[in-house]
Amino acid sequence: MSIVVTARMYAQAFKDRGLHAKNLSRAVEDSATVTANLVPWNSGGSYQASVLGVATLAYLPFAFFCWLSPIITLLFGVFNINITKIDPKDQRRFGDEAFEDNDIVESEVEQDQQIKS
Repeated sequence: MSIVVTARMYAQAFKDRGLHAKNLSRAVEDSATVTANLVPWNSGGSYQASVLGVATLAYLPFAFFCWLSPIITLLFGVFNINITKIDPKDQRRFGDEAFEDNDIVESEVEQDQQIKS
């Protein structure tokens, strides 16, 4: 739930900066989802700790993807690597509307039909 709320909260900020919605999706995935196993009171962290029979901090050094992914994402942002800007003709599709799949799917279907004709 917190991941969805955070993504919706930042959707307008990404749109205002002219950033494509896939940047927001990648940032949320690379920061919130993969690091969940490192938070002891999170369901992912408590599950991993109970299955492994060790404290969360004990497996932290071995869960390198969980802490390396957010660091790489930050570096990509700082150095503008793989940061996609919104195409002006698609500007209306992003922001709050980015979460309504029907609008995006309908627009993609329209684009496919235009390409075929």
